[in-house]
Amino acid sequence: MELSVRTGSFAYNHSLLWEDVSFDVKDGEILAIMGPNGVGKTTLLRCIMNLLPFKTGGAYLDKQPVKELPLREFWQKIAYVPQAKKAPSFTVKDFVLMGRNVYIGSFGKPSKLDEQKALEAMKVVGVADLAHKTCQELSGGQFQMILVARALCAEPKCLILDEPESNLDFRNQLLVLQLMERLAKEHQIACIFNTHYPEHSLKIADKTVLVYKNEPAVTGKTKEVVNKENLERLFKVKVDIAEQPYEDSYYQTIMALELLKGEN
Repeated sequence: MELSVRTGSFAYNHSLLWEDVSFDVKDGEILAIMGPNGVGKTTLLRCIMNLLPFKTGGAYLDKQPVKELPLREFWQKIAYVPQAKKAPSFTVKDFVLMGRNVYIGSFGKPSKLDEQKALEAMKVVGVADLAHKTCQELSGGQFQMILVARALCAEPKCLILDEPESNLDFRNQLLVLQLMERLAKEHQIACIFNTHYPEHSLKIADKTVLVYKNEPAVTGKTKEVVNKENLERLFKVKVDIAEQPYEDSYYQTIMALELLKGEN
């Protein structure tokens, strides 16, 4: 599987938001899309999924234009994990089972195979013990994991995650990052995620796209493009990249980036 974007740009009412976005992600790779709030990261994800039109360029799945693919074929390969907001009143089991809708259809009934796939997805994510709770009983971190489980239930080749670590405490941020890393390494699922945390990109992403407002994007290997010069231009602050590890007895150390106040 290869999901790619070629020379993509987007405009609202003829006002350019971002331009010249190009990347590719293959099985087992993690790609971070990074930029400040309001730059259009979620808009880029929507364009990739053909929910919004590119102004120029386009997205391709296995070299075929996404906009020309049958919806069922696309959504059996690509699954979307939205930002965790208001939790519904469904049980966790029923909510995760909704990820099988792409196979069941509008008027179908879940089979035993569908229920088995839902249970497997919950086990992979580590939330099988929550199956009979309602989503509204869960913490923010738990509900974020349930959203990932629902996406995995569709057996995708690629996950597209919209700021999956936002609004979570430090421990849950690490859990989400580690889950993406495990899905990529152990299950060969490609992951594309939006973030405004440079340290998260440095921790798990093989490649990073830096999205600048009204300027060409910068794409490359994470350790090459997530640097002091690019971050200062991206976030409009002075940046000091330093080894300031956050330690926890259960989790690996990650690199912290100290963002210093003040304009360039």
